[in-house]
Amino acid sequence: MRVPSSAYWRRSIRFILLFVLGLIIGMCVLLLIIGDEVDRLHLRIRELEAQNVKYVKEITEYKEWENNLIQKEKKVIKDIEIHLQVQDGFIETELKKKLEQDLYFLKGKPLKYVAGFHEGIIMMIAEKKYMIENRAYSLSLSTLVVSPSLHLYVRVEEQR
Repeated sequence: MRVPSSAYWRRSIRFILLFVLGLIIGMCVLLLIIGDEVDRLHLRIRELEAQNVKYVKEITEYKEWENNLIQKEKKVIKDIEIHLQVQDGFIETELKKKLEQDLYFLKGKPLKYVAGFHEGIIMMIAEKKYMIENRAYSLSLSTLVVSPSLHLYVRVEEQR
């Protein structure tokens, strides 16, 4: 069996050390690049967890508020249903979305308040003009049913 020379061992050890040093430097660079992103993602996760806790608290507060209001008043507006008389489905969905945004303030109000405010609701709907696809639409309330689920039956007319 032949024993390699010492010069060969030194050269081999030098190459092995350079290889290990390259591995260490590569891992450090990779750790710097990926580690920064991981830190940023951990911070984002903590922010989202904090927001989630805040939203859960808000939901429980709203449920408590609703329960207290229901116990006090017994009857409040829980839902708003809008029934439109229009042929085009796209226009119907857009108008429903806009009307629900405009009438959102009625949710949670006592039925007596909404029944007393019915003329204001009629005027508010009649005075509004909605623009959809560069066309103006005027609304007129034909029927208003005040119950825990507020029903609005609305006629839609396109203005020219």
